[in-house]
Amino acid sequence: MKKILLLLCFVMAINITVSAQDSIVTYRFKINKDSSQTWGNAYNGDDIVLRDPSYTAVLVYSQGVNGTGDYRLSSTAWDAGMDAKYYITAFASTAYTNILVSSRHKSSSTGPKDFKLQYQVGLAGTWTDLTGGAYSCANDAFVLGTLTNIPLGADANNQPIVGLRWIMTSNTSVGLGTVASGGTSGIDNIIITGTPVGVGIKTNDLNQNISIYPNPSNGNFTITNASEKSVSIEIMDLVGKLVFTTQSAEKFIKLDLADVNKGIYFVRITDPSGNKVVKKLVIK
Repeated sequence: MKKILLLLCFVMAINITVSAQDSIVTYRFKINKDSSQTWGNAYNGDDIVLRDPSYTAVLVYSQGVNGTGDYRLSSTAWDAGMDAKYYITAFASTAYTNILVSSRHKSSSTGPKDFKLQYQVGLAGTWTDLTGGAYSCANDAFVLGTLTNIPLGADANNQPIVGLRWIMTSNTSVGLGTVASGGTSGIDNIIITGTPVGVGIKTNDLNQNISIYPNPSNGNFTITNASEKSVSIEIMDLVGKLVFTTQSAEKFIKLDLADVNKGIYFVRITDPSGNKVVKKLVIK
C-alpha cells in the first residue's frame, strides 16, 4: 500500500509540474500555405519554422499528426545532410523559465532516419545538444520520432532569442539505405512551454515604443519609433551575420530588405541611453 501511495504521489507531482507550464509557441501547421505557428504569446507573434540555408525549394505541407485537414511541414533534398541539414526556428523565452520542447517527426523510407534537437542562446551562441534530444524517425504515424518535454538549459531562461534546430546525425535512411534526394522528412506539433516568472524582470520602455509591421512581409517593413529618439538599427540573420544597418530619429522608419534571402532575421534597436530591444523579422 505504501508503494502504491508513493507512486500516486509521484504521478501527481509530475502532473502538477506539467500543468504549471504555459504554452509559449505552438506550431501545428493548420493551413497549407506557410509555416507560421497557430499560436504564440506576446513575444512570439511571428515565429516560423524553416529549412537550413542549403534548401532552396518550396516547402510542402502534407498530412499531419491529426489526419485530414491537418498538415505537417515537409521537404526533400536531405541527401548528404549529416550534421548540415535541419529544420530551424527561433523564439523568445522572455518572462519564462524551465523551457520544455516537444515535437513529432516522420520520414519516408528514403528520407533521413536519425536526428537530434539542439538549442542556441542569442544570435551567435553555440549550438548545444539536449539530453534526451536524439531520436530516430520512421515512416509511421509520427510515433517513433516523438520528443516530449525535452528541457532546455537554464541559460535559455528569460531570453529574447533562443534558437532550436532538429539536425540530421547520419546519412542513413528510414529503410536503412542511404538518404535519397527525393526522400521526405516532415515535422509537426512543435510545442514550446515554460514556467512564467514575474519577479526581477526589468521593464524596457524601448520595447513599448517599438513596433514593426507588416511582419511577415516580402521584405518591406516599417518600424514605428513612438519615442522619436534617434535609434541605431542592426539586422542580423540566424547565425548573427549583419545584413543591414542604419540610424534614424523618424517616427516611421522604412526598411527595404526585398533583396535579402527569405528567412528569419533579428532587428536589434538601440536608443541613445543604451537600451536595446531585439525583435524578429520574417521575410517570405
